[in-house]
Amino acid sequence: PDPIGPYPIESTITDMSASGASPTYFDFDAFQEIAVTTGGADLSVGTGGLGINLVTKRGTNKFHGGGRFLFTDDATQSSNLPDALKTDPRLQNPDGTYRDKADHIDRIQDYGFDLGGPILKDRLWFYGTWGRQQVDIIALNGVPDKTKLTSYNAKLNWQATRNTMVSGFWFDGAKEKQGRLTGIGSLYGLNETADFLWNQLNLYEDNPLHGFWKLQVDQTFSPNFFMSAKVAYYNTGFTLAAAGGPDQSYTYDYAAGNAIGSYPTIAQTRPQKTLNADGSYFFQGMGGNHELKFGFGYRAVTSTTQTHYNGNGIAGKYDPDNGNVVACVHRDGLSKYQGSYLDFYVGDTYTKKRFSVYAGVRFDQQKAKNDAAQVPGNPGLPDLLPALSYSGNSDYIINWKDWSPRVGMSYAFDDQQKTVARISYARYAEQLSFG
Repeated sequence: PDPIGPYPIESTITDMSASGASPTYFDFDAFQEIAVTTGGADLSVGTGGLGINLVTKRGTNKFHGGGRFLFTDDATQSSNLPDALKTDPRLQNPDGTYRDKADHIDRIQDYGFDLGGPILKDRLWFYGTWGRQQVDIIALNGVPDKTKLTSYNAKLNWQATRNTMVSGFWFDGAKEKQGRLTGIGSLYGLNETADFLWNQLNLYEDNPLHGFWKLQVDQTFSPNFFMSAKVAYYNTGFTLAAAGGPDQSYTYDYAAGNAIGSYPTIAQTRPQKTLNADGSYFFQGMGGNHELKFGFGYRAVTSTTQTHYNGNGIAGKYDPDNGNVVACVHRDGLSKYQGSYLDFYVGDTYTKKRFSVYAGVRFDQQKAKNDAAQVPGNPGLPDLLPALSYSGNSDYIINWKDWSPRVGMSYAFDDQQKTVARISYARYAEQLSFG
């Protein structure tokens, strides 16, 4: 038979240094399905709140593909600037003209293509996409902010035997941004000049495997027994590089109302390694049908954050009106830590006619510790701020163990199940964000 539906290849990719956040951007035209869960008793779901499962398209026995190009620019926008501000000196450009908009779109482009089909009919299929989103805006102060999002997706599905499906998946969502605000301007009421801004680039662990890699094997042992095993590696991270370059330090110039020079450069890598196995066993008993679900998961995450102060590492604060003209001496920062997540679960769903009941339990263990790190002293004043060395933790300093019971039942008031009443109770262990 021609496999026409999506074959889920799931793995947790939550950024555990910013718990609840996605570590990447996506090409939404590559998705076959997006499923959203909000609570419930499913034991494979580790935490409460909102869960989003993204399933990309796959190849079938028919070739299929497409392309797209979307475009808009500043000509499609209008201005609602009040007359009183049209010649405000703060909105004057270097050439003497005046800006008539606040933060606004300069240009947006979204384009890409996808292609999928058979390599060997009924046995081996491929699917791939490439997409780019170019989002350019102009800030209120006239400084451009340009973002380029490039995404790659590739998937292979191999029907190795009648009962064995092997799937491979690769994804890389790259982000490049010129002119990212540091946040200092809004915090201290200063205008961030072009040099003071960040340029965001991609950063990977020292490994040629960039992006997300997944291998999955699905095995049907019998009509009653199914297992799925997955192993994944996600090599991800980013750099916030000072637009002004490595030779400048920075100054908060309150007299002119500007933040000038090169703000610190921040580099972060956050690779993840994941292993999962899930199974279902179906049997009859007690006058009804049972689905026994069980599985385990393991995820190891490391995070390295390097903060580098450019120039001589000595920043300035120039605020003569308030008597504050000071130098701030800095030393680079380096934080390295790691965590692991282990879970087991087992549960049974019993169904008899229009009634079903579910009960199960999940165990989670979450651990974290600091790793060793060394930083140099201040290049200009090493006697004031010398080099530092930290040995890290020999063992995990955080070790949480939690049991999560899940129970629920449902009843359909008609054979077509158009009206169903459900009730459930679930206890969750909150994900440890160890940043």
